Amino acid sequence: MSSGRLQQQFIRLWQCCDGKTQDTTLNELADLLSCSRRHMRTLLNTMQERGWLTWEAEVGRGKRSRLTFLYTGLALQQQRAEDLLEQDRIDQLVQLVGDKTAVRQMLVSHLGRSFRQGRHILRVLYYRPMHNLLPGTALRRSETHIARQIFSALTRVNEENGELEADIAHHWQQISPLQWRFFLRPGIHFHHGRELEMEDVITSLTRINALPLYSHITEIVSPTAWTLDIHLSQPDRWLPWLLGQVPAMILPREWETLNNFSSHPIGTGPYAVMRNTRNQLKIHAFDDFFGYRGAD
Repeated sequence: MSSGRLQQQFIRLWQCCDGKTQDTTLNELADLLSCSRRHMRTLLNTMQERGWLTWEAEVGRGKRSRLTFLYTGLALQQQRAEDLLEQDRIDQLVQLVGDKTAVRQMLVSHLGRSFRQGRHILRVLYYRPMHNLLPGTALRRSETHIARQIFSALTRVNEENGELEADIAHHWQQISPLQWRFFLRPGIHFHHGRELEMEDVITSLTRINALPLYSHITEIVSPTAWTLDIHLSQPDRWLPWLLGQVPAMILPREWETLNNFSSHPIGTGPYAVMRNTRNQLKIHAFDDFFGYRGAD
């Protein structure tokens, strides 16, 4: 029997007996748990080995054995909840606890403990599924924030002070009113392991040319390795800021062939998507991230 199932059986037994010492029989206990007499004996022996109770069996017709609880059902229920939380089995956790508000508080508490223990895992509980995290499409504010953790762009706009920072590009300069040059970092990897190539960058930026804010981009070329030139139809001194926005995040060039890319996207950002379900989005720190990971 699995540990989780055994815990459930103990909690049920403890509740049926009100947690009090009982003079009882195997048959009576088997009736309480709706199982056979033989299986009840196995359960009691296993629970006794775990240190949860003692079972002092008396031999003979009409004699009653003594059941003593050494562990409370509430404590074991808490342990069971912790196990489910650690395994991200949120639906079962809600069923066990029976209160979504309490589960939400447990998730927040667990998140805090994870950070204090240095575990770079973020679990996000939300009221609406995040089925779409694709840059360049209509995203809600919460989705935009998550996208910034998953993807990188040529530049990055600091969300706290609005300042422009280096990202995939470590340096840039304006060659002329209609031409900008960006110098890219080599050795950057996507979450699925492939190294970022210039074609990924060119394909991603060409993709957003249809958006009004980027329609003045006329040509994107790479004159030398890790150098990118962007030509414009009209001057734009704010281009580096535009290229730090979510629509300009860099995608792998094969993104359209990857399964469920909108809900399980792959980028080069500080966090990678581990799971995205109806109830939970789970992202973890990307070990090969090239930059500095924020505390949020």
